[in-house]
Amino acid sequence: MNTPTTTTTTTTTAAAPDLRRLKRDLEKAVQAVFAVARTSGRDVYLETFYVTAATARRFEKFVAKYADVLATPEATEAVAKARAAYVAVAAAATAEKARLAEKRARLAARRSEAENLGVDLAKHDERATPETYRAIRAELEPLVATYAARVEESFRRRLPGELAAANGHSRLRRYTPVRWEWLNRDWSSAARVWAARPDIDEVLKREAQRVAEDTVAAFAAKLAGKVDRERAEGATVVGVTSTTIDRWSSGTTVVRLSDGSEQEWHTKVILNQSCRGTLFNQWPTRRVR
Repeated sequence: MNTPTTTTTTTTTAAAPDLRRLKRDLEKAVQAVFAVARTSGRDVYLETFYVTAATARRFEKFVAKYADVLATPEATEAVAKARAAYVAVAAAATAEKARLAEKRARLAARRSEAENLGVDLAKHDERATPETYRAIRAELEPLVATYAARVEESFRRRLPGELAAANGHSRLRRYTPVRWEWLNRDWSSAARVWAARPDIDEVLKREAQRVAEDTVAAFAAKLAGKVDRERAEGATVVGVTSTTIDRWSSGTTVVRLSDGSEQEWHTKVILNQSCRGTLFNQWPTRRVR
């Protein structure tokens, strides 16, 4: 009984040419031509000094000037290799220019999109689309106010420690970076101590609002990437429903898609420990159905 054999074909993607390596090869090829020219006894050192890092046109002028010296088979082969090396470097340089132009255009589009959305989606998840992010972000908008209030409360509890660290407690300053933008030096007092800014209420409220907006936007961007990764090809988000989700509680988000399917994502607060023993909270989001 004959056993059928299976042939596996491996497809390899051509790597981009290494421009530095091609330039090194070009320099070696040109130097080989110079070495042949020097064997004639003629003084070509000044000529080679200008041609080594120059363009192909200058190299061709050198070849034309010393045509009688470079007429041997060995010289002809060296000149052909140098010309091929010039062509390879020119092609690689053109490809590199196109790649950099494409990269600049992609970064410009990414910055433009980030300005329109208020968040850089690629920073959180490259699979997230603006449409999915907008739908989830709109549903989470009410959470910004509640989260901002919690953050402001946390900032107010932290303010006395900031003042203590700023006014000479070196041990506190060493372990807790001082938020100098919250403080002003009181020049009216003899000790010239640091005190809270006169507009500290407005400063804390504005900073808490910024932190809340950034946190909710980051959460929406990450969740959008997870939704887009698992949705069917061509399906779009038509509705989002969620329970309370913030940094202190858990919640569930249900995403309805245009193909009739639903995704349910659960966010849960967990306690984790770093390699140095520091305890910290995390809020992972997992799909439950």
